[in-house]
Amino acid sequence: MKILIRSAQPTDAYDIRRIQAEGWIDNNLSPVTGITQEYIAQVLKISLPPCADKINETQILIEQSPDEYLIAEIDKNVVGWVVRHSYTEGVWAFGIYVDRLYRGKGIGTKLMAQFLSKYPDEKFKIIVSKSNTAGIRFYTGFGFQIRGEKKDHFNDDAVNHLPIVIMQNYD
Repeated sequence: MKILIRSAQPTDAYDIRRIQAEGWIDNNLSPVTGITQEYIAQVLKISLPPCADKINETQILIEQSPDEYLIAEIDKNVVGWVVRHSYTEGVWAFGIYVDRLYRGKGIGTKLMAQFLSKYPDEKFKIIVSKSNTAGIRFYTGFGFQIRGEKKDHFNDDAVNHLPIVIMQNYD
């Protein structure tokens, strides 16, 4: 299985949104948290299949900043992606997602390694659901450390009770 890592194109927008929705659904649906697929679709505007306005929004973002996205591709199929975006002055955030059919095959590791090598001197911060133990282990393997926990990170009362951890690759 040959994994190609490349810059994103606007035509990748549908797959980016599909894979993101799968990731959110797989990592956050839970009777414990109270998050439902309907909640994700309505409040977070993430749905399967992806809605047209979010696909268009993603196409515009790619056109404006194509180098911020890296795509993982196998046999011309988008199977994962990572994007860099601003967090606070001097610190960047990122999102990384892998298609649920391709998880555990080294795609996320390859994407993350190439992403971090592209920005070797950048400071990154990411929030991770505290229940996403696989994600926490993954980021720890790349030198990220837990720097705190929060419950009120989101601008939405319905998810402010969700415990998250803050991880970063700097002191």
